[in-house]
Amino acid sequence: MNTINISNEDDAYKILSDINNGTIIEFNDINFNNFPLFCIHIEGSKFNQSITPTVMRGLVEFQKSIYQAYAAAKYNSPSKRLNDEEKNNLEINVKITDGSSNLGINVQELAVKFIEQIGDNMTPTVIITLGIFFIVSYFGKTAYKLYLDNRKEIRNKEISDETQIKTLQTLETISKEETERAKIIASLANKNHHIDNIRKLSDDAHTEIIKALCAGENSEIQGIKITKEIAELLTKNARRTSSEVRLDGVYKILRLDVSSQTKYKVRIQNIENNLELDADIQDNSIDDLQKDILKKSLDRKPIFLQINALMWSDEDYHSALVIKIKDYSKE
Repeated sequence: MNTINISNEDDAYKILSDINNGTIIEFNDINFNNFPLFCIHIEGSKFNQSITPTVMRGLVEFQKSIYQAYAAAKYNSPSKRLNDEEKNNLEINVKITDGSSNLGINVQELAVKFIEQIGDNMTPTVIITLGIFFIVSYFGKTAYKLYLDNRKEIRNKEISDETQIKTLQTLETISKEETERAKIIASLANKNHHIDNIRKLSDDAHTEIIKALCAGENSEIQGIKITKEIAELLTKNARRTSSEVRLDGVYKILRLDVSSQTKYKVRIQNIENNLELDADIQDNSIDDLQKDILKKSLDRKPIFLQINALMWSDEDYHSALVIKIKDYSKE
């Protein structure tokens, strides 16, 4: 058996690529060796080895998102409230060093704790995939460049001011390698809804960090240069009051309402984490086989449901929609 060694983002994406392609070697251990710090540099008159409330708020929201990503990976429910021990183990330690304000977070330490805590009923490969994906999504330079590039594309369609458009053009563009990494991210997210949730949650976390950079005049995040003007342009209208999440899993049908001609309304309970929620099923979105499985489940027989939902900032789900129904015995 082998040990997987990860010393940087290149190593991390090589492992994710092998996992995605089904060529991962058998292993019995993973070692994060001198993985670089997550670094933010902020310049401005208010920054002298200190941070402002604006930056602090961004870090608090970033921390909250880390808790949600962990809950999504371990409990299949991003809104799951963690116990004090879990929170303490996942708490980021921000070190402020010399310079205007240099913030550093020990990614290696967090990666180890994340992986150690999520793996009760998962295979080693799934544990490693979730752990590495979490690290590159929240702390990797590639993830931030992809996020910034996506926000630039969105804002270019929203604004008409030529000066602002030219300002956005100064932002560092993504490389061919980063484009290939984006394909790996998309493929893994398509295969695993836990990964898809981490990807979506990390995008919201990126927004909070970039918004925090609006407090400085010039900033760098993982070596990417971002001026105050660019940060403000990119994050305008970016904050969402709710996040899109996947709640796929095995459920019992507690209640079925067929009074509407266009949709079913169900009250369901996840047999893994006991999450209860109300959801809609559009009549025209499921075939006769899925309808038959749904009817047979009224005796509380577990069935597999693919569910899209929104999660409020207060960690409450709403607008849950069942996309697909499957017989659990065939999963």
